[in-house]
Amino acid sequence: MKAMKSDSVALPGEALTFLSQLKDNNDRDWFASHKGDYEQYVKAPLLRLADALSDALAPIAPAYASPAEKAVRRIYRDIRFSPNKTPYRTELEILFAHRDLGKKGGTGLYLAISPEKLHIVGGLYWQEPAGLHAVREYLSENLTPFQKLLAQKATRQTFGALTGEQMKRPPRGFSPTSPAIGLLQRTQWLLQCSLPPETITKPGSAEIVSGHFQTLLPFVQFFEPPLLAKVKPVHFD
Repeated sequence: MKAMKSDSVALPGEALTFLSQLKDNNDRDWFASHKGDYEQYVKAPLLRLADALSDALAPIAPAYASPAEKAVRRIYRDIRFSPNKTPYRTELEILFAHRDLGKKGGTGLYLAISPEKLHIVGGLYWQEPAGLHAVREYLSENLTPFQKLLAQKATRQTFGALTGEQMKRPPRGFSPTSPAIGLLQRTQWLLQCSLPPETITKPGSAEIVSGHFQTLLPFVQFFEPPLLAKVKPVHFD
């Protein structure tokens, strides 16, 4: 894993304070009067963190490296079609998605920062039906390698068991007696862990997150072949 640029990529403690206050004052007037704090203590450090994490991914998983501006989710919520009308997110989010698969429906590495926890996730969060079928076929044909990935010591100790939503019945086209049926009934394949929120404010915090990403990478990359096989090639004149 590539060394980080400096310890300055850690978020300041004021970032967590800002998020805590935002939870209690999630309105435009309060945010407008504290926007200077947001720019200084939250947005700028978060972009530096995303940049450092991307730099660390670039030599080992270049398909997941991304400009910070694309990896960081905006704090402003789209409330037009949401029952939650609060205008701001109270959790900071960074997502490194596979560049050929995109943020919706691909594999990815995810980091969420809140006053309650530092949450790290990797895997496959969503796919449309054809993509799910391709993943399930690939899983059924590669059950043993997948089980070995989940059984790796670092993976088990850091992330524990596989998580994510699953169906109550076997998916269409797959035998209920398949040795992989427990995995095939899933619609999400995720590994995740939580650390104390203060972790992200400590020197070396970016190295901790990058180390967790590195542990997740073989698991995340397992899902690439069936999904990349579905991607339509781009032709340039």
